[in-house]
Amino acid sequence: MLTLALTLALLPAPLDLPSRSGSVVASGGGPIGQTTAGHSCVPPWQEAEIRAAVVANTRALGLLDPTDGALPPPAPPPLVRFFPHSINLFDDAFLQYTVDLNPAAGAVMDFACGSPASTYDGHSGNDSVIRSFGEQAYGVPVYAALPGTVVARADGFPDMNTTMSGQPANYVVVQHADGSQAWYLHLRNGSVLPAVGQHVRLAEQIGLTGSSGNSSVPHLHFELRTGAGTVFEPWASAPPSACRPGPSGFVQQPSFVRTFYANDFGITQLNIGGLPATQLPPYALPRTGHKTPAETNIYIWTIFQNLPASATWQFTFKRPNGTTAFTSGQIALNNGATPQRTWWQWTSFFVNDLNSSSFLGTWRISVTLTSPSTGTVPVVTDAPLELRSTRSATFNRPPNAFTVSLDPPAPTATDAVYARVSAPRTLDDPDYDILRYRYVWKRSGVVVRDVTHAGRSDAIPAGTLQLGSVLRCEVTCLDPLEASVAAAPVQFTVTVGPCPADLGTEGSPDPLAGSDGFITGTDFDVFILAFFAEVRTAGGLLLADLTNDTGSGAPDGFITGADFDRFIVSFFGGC
Repeated sequence: MLTLALTLALLPAPLDLPSRSGSVVASGGGPIGQTTAGHSCVPPWQEAEIRAAVVANTRALGLLDPTDGALPPPAPPPLVRFFPHSINLFDDAFLQYTVDLNPAAGAVMDFACGSPASTYDGHSGNDSVIRSFGEQAYGVPVYAALPGTVVARADGFPDMNTTMSGQPANYVVVQHADGSQAWYLHLRNGSVLPAVGQHVRLAEQIGLTGSSGNSSVPHLHFELRTGAGTVFEPWASAPPSACRPGPSGFVQQPSFVRTFYANDFGITQLNIGGLPATQLPPYALPRTGHKTPAETNIYIWTIFQNLPASATWQFTFKRPNGTTAFTSGQIALNNGATPQRTWWQWTSFFVNDLNSSSFLGTWRISVTLTSPSTGTVPVVTDAPLELRSTRSATFNRPPNAFTVSLDPPAPTATDAVYARVSAPRTLDDPDYDILRYRYVWKRSGVVVRDVTHAGRSDAIPAGTLQLGSVLRCEVTCLDPLEASVAAAPVQFTVTVGPCPADLGTEGSPDPLAGSDGFITGTDFDVFILAFFAEVRTAGGLLLADLTNDTGSGAPDGFITGADFDRFIVSFFGGC
């Protein structure tokens, strides 16, 4: 045994073959979605057109008229509970621009006095940019941030604009109960759902993300205006800054990310340097995830957010046996001394052993970024690249695992609810495919929404749930070849909700004063008023809409005798 042990100890360790058996071939890249001087994604002519449509339609609908002088002072709109996009901010979408709070021409200021500012001169909203036209083609829904009535809309205009040339946008404008408005612009052609005069609920889908209008990337321009028509910035810093005093316009403000990260990543054997403009960002870049020994060079691309100045990146290629085949030197990115909000970069390599059939299998590539402000930080670690003897159009690996959570995690009967996907931004698929997610929402076993799109979140609107119902969301991820992986379903039993007969506050004549936990004659008075006058709650629901027409389900958007019966039973029989 001693002899055997000594013999094993004398065997050589696994050989790490030379680490510089390769070379950098070429590199390129540039900014994505930057504006040019004198341009705004809502040009003055379209802003004037929208305002005129709003005035005409609010008068025709008998709503608060922003020009009649009877509106309240320009108080902030109601608090926003969710950013109205089927994405997760600073994950599968980047908040490229916020509101410019400096009215002086040529000067900019964001809500946190940031430098560089997260806005541009004259910008009036929040621009959440999705990753490419590839995601746009699969669909990325837009929702109502607040309940209200549609007072203007446009549809039918081209939706893949890449230059800001003053084109008309597809849009929706929703007016809320206090006269404030939300503007949603750059929607996808043919996707605008509500009609003028239609009431939309909190988190109800109103369209899909596009690049219509004065736009160079697929994004949602979300703009809030007070009842007096002034632009309102919902974002606030903590503690409040001098640039934007006052509390946040969100019920719970999302985290705002100003630090560097990689938004997307891919590997291909195609020559990116030779591609036409219609295959470069914001179009979807090629992403094959495998190569053959005969395909000489390999091309690696990344989309960066908050790219620091004077940045370089470095690559390490590891063979299937874990040994290092090639480590590059530091390669300068092309942004020089200028930080960039959004930037894409590619570099091509010749790696000797990637052109040899002796090393077939799964290679691993790691990338780091170095800059004076960040030091050395990872971009992606162990990204897979399959070296195969032949190219196959059907070679494919299913997406990587992911998880889902509910937002809010314990919804009540009156809540709108989001399902949020948690997955790596850059390694969500081993072939770097653009993925779709199928969301199946069930209320006590009955499907209430079944939709597939590219967004990493989905929502059901307020009014979908009812006390005692079991909310369940099943999410499946699919790649372009229909390979799929499912997350464990998320499920919650709605145990908190209003008693159907508890509509008013005792002694208050205001039907919107809210419930007080007691059933009194005030509740009866409020119900009768709401039943005949079709009063709506602060959440946008019909106050007297307690059930569907059969009397056995959730509110259905109509007031009928079944709602009256439900109230009477609850009023006299208790909850």
